[in-house]
Amino acid sequence: MANIKDEPLPLDIILVFGQKKIPIHLELSSDDESKFITVEHLSNKVYKETKVEPSCQKLIYKGKALFKTDDTNSLKEPISAFGIHNGDRIMLLARKLEPADATEKPSQAKKKKDSEVTDQQLNEVDNTTLQQRLEDVQSEVEKICLRCDELVKDSRRISESLALKSCKRSFVLLHEDSMKLLERVDAIHSSNNEEARKLKKSIVGSLQVQLDICEKEIGDLSQKLLDD
Repeated sequence: MANIKDEPLPLDIILVFGQKKIPIHLELSSDDESKFITVEHLSNKVYKETKVEPSCQKLIYKGKALFKTDDTNSLKEPISAFGIHNGDRIMLLARKLEPADATEKPSQAKKKKDSEVTDQQLNEVDNTTLQQRLEDVQSEVEKICLRCDELVKDSRRISESLALKSCKRSFVLLHEDSMKLLERVDAIHSSNNEEARKLKKSIVGSLQVQLDICEKEIGDLSQKLLDD
């Protein structure tokens, strides 16, 4: 039986961007020379739907980034290589482009790049600091999990409109906090530390579970409020 790796079958996925869930349909046009639906096809489609430039995109599937903005080869990868199937969800984190980015002088841009490289190298070399940063985030994630469990229990007990609205707002704030933590952990470089990579992946997985719960509860509470 043919799969996405064998032929460029149309693919329908869900892009999660903040609290938005955006349907994404991917298929090759008749004049496309590519044999597969690639990460670049997805990135371009995401740009059309969200207006987030590819250079500012961070696309995450099951805790793994699909491409690096400074690695053009990664954009040519077939998305089937990541095990993505119809109905799967991909998360988009958007990096804001600073106004100075477009007007920096070459020397300033080089200094900034050198500084970023140095910071990254120091971050990766100092494994103790790296581990501590991840453990700090993990501690915050655990607090979010506990808070989420409490809210879920509350949402099952309440029925008054004001209480429902308050509970929904709490889930919205919890969703926002989870997204901020996801962005925070995504910014932690751990490429030279296997233990840190595993911890980072675990944290991302936990956050994605919490985001799913929040989105479901927000939807359920919205329906309850409509029914009232």
